[in-house]
This record gives sequence, C-alpha cells and structure tokens, in this order.
Amino acid sequence: MPQKKRSSLLIKLPIMLIVGYFGLVFGVRVAMPEAEVGLVSGSLRDCPPSPNCVSSLAPEFDQEHRVAPLAPAADLDGLETVLQEQFNAEIVASESNYMHAVFTTRFMFFKDDVELYLPAPGGPVHIRSASRLGYSDLGANRARVEALRAATGS
Repeated sequence: MPQKKRSSLLIKLPIMLIVGYFGLVFGVRVAMPEAEVGLVSGSLRDCPPSPNCVSSLAPEFDQEHRVAPLAPAADLDGLETVLQEQFNAEIVASESNYMHAVFTTRFMFFKDDVELYLPAPGGPVHIRSASRLGYSDLGANRARVEALRAATGS
C-alpha cells in the first residue's frame, strides 16, 4: 500500500469510529422501544428469559430473576418520593396499588423500567426492574432494587 493511502486511512479510521459511536448512541436514544409494563391478570409481568430483568414475583426456582419484595407498606406514596428525590426517576404512572418509574442511564441514555405493585395495603411491595434494550444488564437492575431497598430501609 502506498504511503499516502496508509496515512489517509490512519486519519479517516478514528474519525469513522467516532462518528459511528455517536450515531449508535444517539440513534439508539431516538429509537428506544416502548416499555412492556403494566399489570396483567392482577400481577406484574413475568421477566423475559434474558438476564436483564429482576422481579419479586419470579418463581422461587428462578434465582437469576428473583429478588425479595420490599417491606410491607400501607401505600406507595413514600416510595414515590424516594424514587424521585434519591434516584431522579421519572414517575410515568401512579395509582393506589401500582407505580411505573423510568430510569435513564447516564452514559448511553438507555431506559430501564421499575414497577411497584402493592396487592393489599400493609402487605409486601412487589417490584420488577427491567431493561428495555440488550441481553445482559451486568447486574444493574438487581443493584437498583437493592439500592431502593437500602434507601427505604426494607
């Protein structure tokens, strides 16, 4: 390869990588899929087979997805305050027994959904935390649930 072509490639390659990276970041940000959330037959949805979701309603044998529910509560008001103030989450739905919050990651702007479900006042608060994109979340959803548990003293 002639010297001029080689030096031209060495200049263009980093530029192409940088442009490709920003195209991926902002392209993914615009093309974010809608969340599959909400109560189904009076319960939180099941986690998909991928390891990017945790739920307190996952079966006992499914330790990859299972987390313990949060401490019993009379209502979800206190949890809403904690989510907004300590975690900067956007509350997109709030009812007497159900709440949906969206967390946006700082670096890649991915959106993760957290759902809280209180079947009966004074009972445990069931939780589901799931990534919208990707296969693995590298433990981010489980860590989020445990941080919420610690913040609420559950």
